[in-house]
Amino acid sequence: MDAKNELGNMDMEAIEALYQKYKESPENVEESFRFFFQGFDLATAHYPSRPK
Repeated sequence: MDAKNELGNMDMEAIEALYQKYKESPENVEESFRFFFQGFDLATAHYPSRPK
């Protein structure tokens, strides 16, 4: 599975569940999703909210 190809086919609840699983135990999430969520966490750490 490849995160960038699969995310568009997943519903929001599935993505949120996978993200929660990543937060609890990153080693139990497929590598491509782990990289995606690492980037997501990095971005939200630097840009915590949408600019107005």
